[in-house]
Amino acid sequence: MEWIMAALAVAGAIAIGWISAANETLSRAADGAAAVSVLALGAVAGAGIIRTIRHGTLFMTEIHSVLDNPVLLISGSYLVVYSISRLGAAVFFSPERSR
Repeated sequence: MEWIMAALAVAGAIAIGWISAANETLSRAADGAAAVSVLALGAVAGAGIIRTIRHGTLFMTEIHSVLDNPVLLISGSYLVVYSISRLGAAVFFSPERSR
C-alpha cells in the first residue's frame, strides 16, 4: 500500500510540475493552494493544541481528532505532493545544473 501511495504522490508531483511549467498563472495558483494548505494545517493543529491546554489533559482521542480531521488530511497530502514537485523542479531544472 505504501508503494502505491508513493507512486501516486510522485505522479501528482509530476502533474503539478508540468502544470506549473506550462502556465505562470497555474503556477501561482499551485503556490497559492500550498499557502492556503499551510494555513489550514496550522489552524487545525492550533485548535487541537488550544483544546489540550484549555482542558489540561492530553487524551489519544484529542490527538486522533486532529489526525482524523479531513482538512488536515487533504492539506497535508497536497503539501507533500507540492513539496515533491518543487524539490524535483529545483533539482532537475535548476539553472546552475545546466552549466
